[in-house]
Amino acid sequence: MKFGRTIFICFFVLFWTSESLLAANLGQTASAEMIDDRINSLDTTIHTISKTRPEQLAKELNVTRQQVEEKLLALTALHSAYVGLKNALAGLEKSEKELETSQQIYEDFNTRGMAKKPPYSLTFHDSILAEMSTATRNKQNTQLALEMLQKNIDDYTDQLAQKESDFRQLKEKLGTPSSLQTPENLLKIDLMALPVERLKTMLQAFGVAAKQYEIETSNADIQIKQLTAQEQFVGSNIHHDKEDLDHQLELIQKKETDIQKEIIRFKNDQDAVEKEWTTAQQAINKAQTEQERNLAQAYLKSRDEWRKTYIVALNLKQESLKLLNRQKKIWQLRYAMVKEPLAFDQQKQIIDEAEKSLSNLNQTLLIQQNHLINLQKQISAIENLLQEAGTSLPVITHLGIEKSALGRQFERRLEFQSIIIGTDQSEQNLLAQTKKFMDTPTVKENFFQITQIIKEIWNLEIWVVDQNSMSVGKVFTALIILVTGLFLAKFIVHLIHIKLLASSQLKETTASAVHKSLSYFAYLMVFLLVLRIVNIPLTAFAFLGGAIAIGVGFGAQNLINNFISGFIILGERPINIGDLIEVDGILGKVEEIGARCTRVRTGENIHKLIPNSSFLEKNITNWTLSDNRIRTKIVIGVAYGSSVKTVEAALIKSVLANEKILKSPGPLVLFSDFGDNSLIFEVYFWVVIRMILEKKQIESQVRFEIDAVFREEGIVIAFPQRDLHFDANKPLSIQLMGNPFAPKP
Repeated sequence: MKFGRTIFICFFVLFWTSESLLAANLGQTASAEMIDDRINSLDTTIHTISKTRPEQLAKELNVTRQQVEEKLLALTALHSAYVGLKNALAGLEKSEKELETSQQIYEDFNTRGMAKKPPYSLTFHDSILAEMSTATRNKQNTQLALEMLQKNIDDYTDQLAQKESDFRQLKEKLGTPSSLQTPENLLKIDLMALPVERLKTMLQAFGVAAKQYEIETSNADIQIKQLTAQEQFVGSNIHHDKEDLDHQLELIQKKETDIQKEIIRFKNDQDAVEKEWTTAQQAINKAQTEQERNLAQAYLKSRDEWRKTYIVALNLKQESLKLLNRQKKIWQLRYAMVKEPLAFDQQKQIIDEAEKSLSNLNQTLLIQQNHLINLQKQISAIENLLQEAGTSLPVITHLGIEKSALGRQFERRLEFQSIIIGTDQSEQNLLAQTKKFMDTPTVKENFFQITQIIKEIWNLEIWVVDQNSMSVGKVFTALIILVTGLFLAKFIVHLIHIKLLASSQLKETTASAVHKSLSYFAYLMVFLLVLRIVNIPLTAFAFLGGAIAIGVGFGAQNLINNFISGFIILGERPINIGDLIEVDGILGKVEEIGARCTRVRTGENIHKLIPNSSFLEKNITNWTLSDNRIRTKIVIGVAYGSSVKTVEAALIKSVLANEKILKSPGPLVLFSDFGDNSLIFEVYFWVVIRMILEKKQIESQVRFEIDAVFREEGIVIAFPQRDLHFDANKPLSIQLMGNPFAPKP
């Protein structure tokens, strides 16, 4: 009997080994019949092994108990893999049928159109939007699942390659086929072959699941395409359905009524909870032993949690009323837009409110989710305490009360979360509907939209100082007024300048100084007037004070120096407009004394811009400071032996012959010196000059006249002469020194 049982077990081992090896060689895609046969075979094998004790089976097969248990686990895992493959094939078949159904429905829609005929209500339109949202989310979830599945395929493919490599190495290590027939070796091969078969089966299941996800994605695309067409058709045929509006408002009103009743009930129950909480506090004060204090603390904590539950519930109910009130307003706005198009500014305001409300709802929803997570952790902690041994029955009772309070808080927050989600969906519907109306604006709305954009830019604040805002509009208005004011001020001051010169005896320099002073004053008044008109305080420019101080201290010191020098020149008047001056060898006529520099025109008709500080720091020759009469002179040398009296008379005659020379004071001739080659005379005379070259022109004319008169009088103008004297008493010594450029021997 023992021998027969051993043979049976060995035969069974050989059976499942050969069966495993055969199944490991399955193709990439197994049929449903093959999978069912393999599952039944594995069920039989697992059931047969399970009926035998592991110790007895290990002893008869001459293997360890651990190896037997590993074989059983491997068979169980393989069985699960085949069940998964079977389910994947069933899911693929179901998805293929759903795809065919969706394609048929879409073709029917394209042929026959909507089953329900227009007009439509907003509720019907929202139901289509909800289906679109569901289909879109399903597609997104399917795509995410497909991405995760692809990662699993890559991971399991690597594992399969490693297992197959280990399996081949094991067979090579075991040697000849005869050695493979021992139970121990067969078991080792099975323990390597079964994981390989499991991985192959799982990869087949993954491949089938990937096809299923691709079909589901295509199915979702068809549904979204159909729902999009339906939404467009329904959206263009919505009418103002008063019954639907009243029905929606009635539903919301019913929710509000129920919540208000709950608030009244919660407030009544809250009083009783507050009394119990007060009693629990007194119990802590009366506790004497440690056991009594622990019990009192558990009692207080449970009542405190219920107290908190009612506070949270009341707050959530109040917030729920606000959200429901917002839902009523949303329905009224949506049907108002259907009944009559709203103005662009009203639509823009609705969009802004909806976007702001959605942002707040998202934040509130996130907060509620965090509260729910914390409540789950607290409930789990209490459940762990309830399972601990040694906890007294009264403490367990209070822990149960605390757990029920936390559970009630969890329920209330879930209810509030559902209202948040409903309000969020309503806001999204309102936003989509409003934007759809704005996508097809009229010409008037386009103009109004542009006007609104300009108005927003115009009122855009740049900065605020002392509760006074500086906007783009104020800056633009200030610039226009400033430019216009400066132009008018310049024109008016110019007229005053012309009238001042024409009706007064002021010099041009004085008139120019008055003109510049009036100009600066007018510019300052215009600037202050601009600030006053646009209501910009001077403190708005206080931040520039530091920058100006730094600029004055570093980069603007020369500018300030020249600017102040200009005022000093205008006040002291060391030079005037029209003066002939000479500075740094530059001779020219002053044309303008500016705030920073003075403009001088030279005789070559070149303008020189000389910094004002140069006129105060350097030596300046002003030929016409007090008046335009200057005395000049001409120096001339005559040959020795000439009659000096005749020369004097000739010079006087030559000077007086020029009409531009003043007769009073008259010319003056001085016998200046006995020169090396001539007798030197200087003739002085006075002239009036108004132009730069006028002095040189008069001097040139006088020289022409002197030359003519000297020729008539026979006076010779001397030129340099040198006399060489030789000593005749001694002979001249002449010596040839040779060619200095000849090459040396």
